[in-house]
Amino acid sequence: MHKEKFKDVYAGVFVLAVGLILFAASFSVPKGAAVSIGSDFMPKVTCGLMAVLGGIITWNGNIQAKKYNENNKNHREEKKHYKELAASVAALFVYMILLVPVGFVIMTTVYITVQSWILSPKEKKNPVKFFMIGAVASAVIYYIFRNIFVLMLPAGILGF
Repeated sequence: MHKEKFKDVYAGVFVLAVGLILFAASFSVPKGAAVSIGSDFMPKVTCGLMAVLGGIITWNGNIQAKKYNENNKNHREEKKHYKELAASVAALFVYMILLVPVGFVIMTTVYITVQSWILSPKEKKNPVKFFMIGAVASAVIYYIFRNIFVLMLPAGILGF
């Protein structure tokens, strides 16, 4: 059997396993007494979604493995995206470092804009669109956490 044939299956099983392990571990996060949705809510949701997506990746990988034909395989080398990976990791670290002092709304807007720029192909780079998506997403997330979940996010230099 060819390793490439099952690479999505392996990735899916890995994501599924990590998601399930983290989901089980999220039950040890204390809920808190002051609010109806405690600090254990988001880890459970995130890890649950990770497990579901891992299952979907595994399912689709199995379908693709059945359709795999080595003779019809495109023999060109896939481009490795090491620069994009390094830039993404650097952007994430800068985001984490500056999140508290600068604030959630500003840093999330900047992070989403930069990450979209890094991951998009050259012909689809649109900084105005990326900025608008980042601004709307960070404002909506901030509103939901502040007013629905009653959880505080770093206000930073904006002070609200």
